[in-house]
Parts: sequence; structure tokens; C-alpha cells
Amino acid sequence: MRMFYQQFLSFFLIIAITLLILGVTFLGLSRSMFYQDTWDLLEDYAYVVRTQAIDVKKSNGTTKIVVDKKRLNIVEEMLSSRHIKIRIYTGKDKILYPSKSKQIINKKRWNELKAGQSIRVKSNSQRFRFKAVDSPKETTSIYVPYLDINGKLLAVVSVGTVMDNIEDNLTDIKRNLLYSFFTAVVLGTIASFILTRYFTNRITRLQKATRQVADGDFDVHITTGHRDELDDLAEDFNLMIEALKESRIEFDRQEERRRNFMTNAAHEMRTPLTTIKGILEGMAYGLFEDEAECKESIDLMRKETSRLIRLVNDNLDYEKSQAGELVLQKENLDASSIIRDVLRQMNDMAQKEGDRFENKLPPVLGVYADHDRFIQIITNIIKNAIQFTDNGVITIRGKKAGNNTIIQISDTGIGMTESQMAKIWDRYYKADQSRKVAKFGESGIGLSIVYQLLKLHKADVNVSSEPGVGTTFTLTFKGQE
Repeated sequence: MRMFYQQFLSFFLIIAITLLILGVTFLGLSRSMFYQDTWDLLEDYAYVVRTQAIDVKKSNGTTKIVVDKKRLNIVEEMLSSRHIKIRIYTGKDKILYPSKSKQIINKKRWNELKAGQSIRVKSNSQRFRFKAVDSPKETTSIYVPYLDINGKLLAVVSVGTVMDNIEDNLTDIKRNLLYSFFTAVVLGTIASFILTRYFTNRITRLQKATRQVADGDFDVHITTGHRDELDDLAEDFNLMIEALKESRIEFDRQEERRRNFMTNAAHEMRTPLTTIKGILEGMAYGLFEDEAECKESIDLMRKETSRLIRLVNDNLDYEKSQAGELVLQKENLDASSIIRDVLRQMNDMAQKEGDRFENKLPPVLGVYADHDRFIQIITNIIKNAIQFTDNGVITIRGKKAGNNTIIQISDTGIGMTESQMAKIWDRYYKADQSRKVAKFGESGIGLSIVYQLLKLHKADVNVSSEPGVGTTFTLTFKGQE
């Protein structure tokens, strides 16, 4: 709520200050306009007085100002309803009309009048003697010089009026401005409240959503209209939630993999360790008296030990590849020669399962890869094919496609479904759970390593399979740049 009050006060102050500035400015402009209009009117009256009631007579080389008091009285009578007061000066302290007035003009103003300048006085305290006015009043007046053809000052006509009309008008304006100000403040307060509530509610939505996420609820989405920065923030928040949700899913998935890994690793290690322990206990109790049995037991322990070493090494390779610690030494190799050597080494393994190899590689097939890791990739894929193929055919093909090298390994084994293919790169996953106990010491981690090594080579892999028909791995190694 603190932000609500802060925003509300901010909106209110902005509206109030804006209205105050506009009101003061408008009042000042109105005052200036009223004075300007009054001065223009008084100047017109002064011109009428000068032309209708003042005459210049020359006698014996002297110039004399003569006032037609009858006409002047008529003019003044006509203007009395407007509280107009007329004075005629022939000197700064010489008043020709009215004779009883003692109002004088100071030296500075008189010099300005002699220079032909009209003087406008905003406020004077004078006594006006009219039917309706007979007391000191604040006045505004204008002094207009009367010059002869030589530019000599003959007389000064002063026309003044009380400021009551101006002040009355200004009072009305002030009153109207005050009403308008209070009305605008009330409306502004309502508008400020609505706007503040609107923005605060949007921020509150973000706050509630943030608390939901903090409590572990990632099924949060804030609807946005792409209107302003708050909507942009909400959209960024939605993107963050999606990223957190994906991270949470990935975390849960990795945690599940970790648990599965621990379970599978323990299962895979338990079998050879149990075998080795049993043989060692048999030897300790002298159960293997026959030399042939003893030799056979030692060979079995050697195989189980080798299986454990392979399992540990495979896991180390996998973790290193995941952590980016494996460094490849890529070079231009002859893939055909390497794969032929791998097939010769694995021929006995294939024959035990009734499988046979069909090598359809060209005599020479260049590939840009790390030598040892390339052998590991090919070996693991072929070993996987042997493991899941009985009395079948494993075919190896290869070709160049521009600067790339494509190697295809196909088998006629048990095949896989779509859901099974989505999991083949998972560590310890086996498509056929009945083959959980590997015939060749395989643990289900081989394809996981293949996938990581292919990623390090920046190679592409595509797997196609059909249950009961077989599986095909297509590897695409990019050439040297």
C-alpha cells in the first residue's frame, strides 16, 4: 500500500501544481489584459478631451491654453457613470482643470511627457468627487502630452478611473478559477485514485506471481496487453517463469537420471562383484581342488574385473564428455580402414550370436575425427547392434556428401518403438529389458557415450527403427573447415 499512497500523492501534486500554475498565469494575463484595455479606452477619452475641450490661442507672440469648461463638463458628465476623472496640466505643478485640484506630476514623468511619451500609471491613491464616489480610491490613469508643431509641450491631459471595475472583474475571475480549481482537484483526486489503483493492481499481480514462484508454483502466467513498460516487465516475467519451469523439469529429469544411475550402476557392479566374491570365498575354503576348475574361476574373475574396469571407464568418459573435459585431436582419417579393423576384432562376438557383417564401404573413405574416439563410436554402435540382433545381418555403408562423411550402420535386430528411440541416449537404458544381463559385459552406457562423443565432434546422428525389422544409425561427420 505504500506505493499506492506514493503514486496517489504524486498524481495529486502534479495535478494541483499544474492547476495552480495555470490559474496564476491566467489571472496575471487577465489582469494585464484588463489594464491594457482600460488604458486604451482612457487614451481615447484623452484624445476626445484634447480635440473637443482644449483650444490654443496666440496673443502678442505667446501661446495660451484655453479650456472650454462647458464642453469639458459635458464630457465629464457623460463619463461620470464610468468614474472617469479628467485633469489638464500646463506645468508639472500647474493644474488648469479642475482649479481646486492639487495633484502634481513628478519631475521624472514630466520630462518623459515633454519628450512626447504617454505615461500609464497602474495604481494611485486619489480622492474622486463624483455623485457615486467621494472617497480615496485606488485608480489607474494615463497622461497624454499635447505638443505643438514644434514639439513643445503645451499641456498634459490626464484621464483616470477607479480600479473597482477591474478589481471586480478580477474578483469574478478569481472566484471562477477557485471553483474550477476545487472542481479540478476533486476530479483529479478521483482520476489519481483510479490511475493509482490501476497501476498498483498490476504491480500487485506481479508481486503475487513472484510469491507463487518463490513457493515453488511455476504454473503462473500474467496476461499482458503490450501497452507499456509494465506489460513488458510482465512479459519478461512470463519468459523467466518458462525458463525456470524448463530448468525445474530438467532438474527433476537429471535428478531422476541420477537416481537411476545410482541404481543401475549398483546393479551393474553388484553382479561381477558378487561373482568375484563367491569365487574368492570358494578359494579360501578350498572348494576348487581341481586345477582346471581353479583356472576357470580365475579366468571368470579376470573377465568380471575387466567388466568392472570398462564400466568405470565408460562412466568416467561420459562424465568428462558432459563436463567438456575431453579434448579431441581431430585429423583426416581413413574411415574404411578403421572400420575394417573393428569388424575383424568383433567378428568372433558376432558369430557367437549367429550374426554376420556386410561391409559395403568404399575402399577409401576420408573422415575428419579423433582417431581413438572414432573407434569408440563405431565399436559401441556395432556392439549394440550385435547385442540386440540374433542370427541377423549387420551392414555398414559409407559415402562422401560434399565435405561431409556419412556412415550408416544397420542391423536386422529386434528394433525399437518411437518411445524407446527417445530414450536410447539415456545412460543405462536398454530397449529390451529382458537383456538386462549383458552377454558381453555391456551395461547400457555405450550409446550415451556415443551421443556425447558425436556432440564433441559436432557430428549429426539420425536413428530409424522398426520393431521386428531392425535399426539404422546414420552418422554425419563434418569435414575440416
